[in-house]
Amino acid sequence: MKSVSSSGDREPGEEELAKWLFCASNVLVAIKRRSNKVLRRLFMIIFC
Repeated sequence: MKSVSSSGDREPGEEELAKWLFCASNVLVAIKRRSNKVLRRLFMIIFC
């Protein structure tokens, strides 16, 4: 699922970290908006 293949200096772990950070930010936003924090956090972790 790589849209840009020319950036060869980027390591595979870096891409995973970026995806994890994106999901983590979504979890934080969801926690601020919802009262069922645990369920929302589990939902985001499972699907990210």
